[in-house]
Amino acid sequence: MHIKAKNRKALALFFISALWGCTNPFTTRESQVEKPDVGSETGIYEEPTRAENILVNLSRSIEQKNVQRYMDNFSDPAQGAEKGFTFVGDAAFQDQLIGSWTLSDEETWFRNLIFPVRGRSPVIRFSYVDSLPRLQPISATSFEDSVETDLFRYRFTLAYPDSTQVVEGLARMRLFRSLNTAREPWLIYYWEDRALDGATGKSWTALKIRNR
Repeated sequence: MHIKAKNRKALALFFISALWGCTNPFTTRESQVEKPDVGSETGIYEEPTRAENILVNLSRSIEQKNVQRYMDNFSDPAQGAEKGFTFVGDAAFQDQLIGSWTLSDEETWFRNLIFPVRGRSPVIRFSYVDSLPRLQPISATSFEDSVETDLFRYRFTLAYPDSTQVVEGLARMRLFRSLNTAREPWLIYYWEDRALDGATGKSWTALKIRNR
């Protein structure tokens, strides 16, 4: 009996040691935790204190399909901004763009794209093809803080359950810092779009008109 008791004690100590050395099965290893993608999925946006940050936020809001964040990038006199917003589409679509393209139009096309009446909302991936556009000061302006991008190439894909659409072209944007608006943010007040190599149907202008 004494020997059996000693064996039971030794066996108990063995199992306690084994459990102590093992990882808790109810915990998750840090290396196995999926790291968030701060570029497109987490909702993290840059402060609007630099013009470059607005271009980053534009990209992120498109991918995240965030209407409010998308519209926050544009100059809105109703919110105190000193300049109105102007969109100049590709020349091939001037007949469809008779009159001014308003901020309301800008919001409507984006909403219609991501909240379609029929079908599912696409998964969107956006990129500045040749890296983030360069910015340079605009000399002929009444605003002290005003910059313009070079003519940059963009591309984004709209992935639907049964198809994928590619939108690409060239664009130029102008931004200024609004001193009359809370936080004095940089804002986009001018947007020029051009088709790439004559592919007008694949341009951003065409996408906007289709979803207007």
